[in-house]
Amino acid sequence: MAFVVFNGKVEISHVVDNKDSPIGIVGRGGMFGEMALIDNGVRMASARALENNVETLVISRDVFHKKLEGADPFNRALIDILTSHIRGLADQLSRSDIRAS
Repeated sequence: MAFVVFNGKVEISHVVDNKDSPIGIVGRGGMFGEMALIDNGVRMASARALENNVETLVISRDVFHKKLEGADPFNRALIDILTSHIRGLADQLSRSDIRAS
């Protein structure tokens, strides 16, 4: 599933040295969780509501893939390439965090 924030703020973080390390905040209109839908990979981060009034729209895997089916093949290929690059960079950063400690 992916999520679109309608209201409030959500903190995105990942674990470094056994503790949560914030990497960003998603506010109204922002989306999170989309990477796992694009490439069926594991989640790269965790999300946590920063406010009591957070409301999100849940986008299921089926809905997401139906939307992509109608996309131009070039755009779909570009999304796949960019997703691969982001995952590769995240892996490099994770290894850097381990070496730096």
